Amino acid sequence: MDESVWLTLGKIYHVMGVRTESGKGVDYLIVANNVDPGFAAMSYHPSESFEVVSDIIPPNWEKVVSGGSERTLPSPWLAPGFFQQFYDGDASAYSIYERERDVVINSDP
Repeated sequence: MDESVWLTLGKIYHVMGVRTESGKGVDYLIVANNVDPGFAAMSYHPSESFEVVSDIIPPNWEKVVSGGSERTLPSPWLAPGFFQQFYDGDASAYSIYERERDVVINSDP
């Protein structure tokens, strides 16, 4: 199978963020295929599932280290409660998501 609700084999995805956890490796935060056409869905996927085609680091990324994990994301997404609000469908969080997503995409179109 070359396609799922989440990802399509051979499709190029922009990495929205990176998560590294001690003993678990590196995961990429990817905007999924149309899980819900009215609302973006992001999820982490193992980096070994992808071939890197660009090494450009988006200018809005910030790294946060906590315990045995490290997250690198657009800095506004690191605000406490952002992802809870985003997944709850909060319009203001979605607006922040779209703005920062566009920065990531436009840094390496």
